[in-house]
Amino acid sequence: MFTKNTSRIVLAALVTVLFAGMLPASADGVQPLGTVVNAYRLNVRSGPGADFPVVGQLVYDQQVHLVGRNAEASWVQLYGEVGSYWVNARYISTVYNIWNLPITYGTGGAPPYYGFVVNTDELNTRSGPGVAYPVVGRLQRSDGVYMDGRNSDASWVRLVSSAGSSWVNARYINTAYNIWSLPDLSGSTGDVVHVVQSGETLYRIAQRYGTTIDDLVRLNSLSNPRLIYTGQRLIIRRGAVAPPPSQRIHVVQAGETLYRIARYYGVDIYELARVNHILNLNRIRAGQQLVIP
Repeated sequence: MFTKNTSRIVLAALVTVLFAGMLPASADGVQPLGTVVNAYRLNVRSGPGADFPVVGQLVYDQQVHLVGRNAEASWVQLYGEVGSYWVNARYISTVYNIWNLPITYGTGGAPPYYGFVVNTDELNTRSGPGVAYPVVGRLQRSDGVYMDGRNSDASWVRLVSSAGSSWVNARYINTAYNIWSLPDLSGSTGDVVHVVQSGETLYRIAQRYGTTIDDLVRLNSLSNPRLIYTGQRLIIRRGAVAPPPSQRIHVVQAGETLYRIARYYGVDIYELARVNHILNLNRIRAGQQLVIP
């Protein structure tokens, strides 16, 4: 017959098993556990060092899940109900060799934060924060992931792994960590996006950005470089973009439209409107001076 204490022990064991299934295994496939020692109360920190903020406390003899370490193995990264955190390794007793844990903190970098895939059986990962970027891999439901940043509106998060970095839509990642607290990496993708205008060709776009047709074909996985369509979003490698030309001024002639002017200069009509503070795309006047971006 189960007593109340026995029921609590069984329930705690079940929770531990279920929770451990969400955690990444170590490099050799073992899910390492540890126990707090040498301290009645142990501060946990946001990073591997005493200069990082305290984000919580553990108590003596509390069991913890080990998910990583710093390069010197002097600090270990743990995972719990409130997310990931770090403690000095001398306060953790474990039969597992801490040196076998993956290094989850790089010199000078920010610690990665843990989550797992939800709401879909298969999730594409992309080279940048948006569906315009090429697919670079796939994840499965319940796969564990490490995050090290987000885009400006926290709608996409960047993942890090031994294979490199990639991006996924944040709504498919469940994490106890506040995504808004991740570093904003909006400017780190190395790419810009060009929206194809009517009449544009891949050759003309390549000339404008100082890149090559072959590079555009490869980055955008184009099967036929002669077939692009109005409104299509093309990835342009930022390092290939030519320096902007000197400012050009266009004087609007009678009968001209903003669309016609944008097409003539090969620029995005919305960018043309933004630069010239035009709120209504259908309202420009003869003699008006427009800055061509």
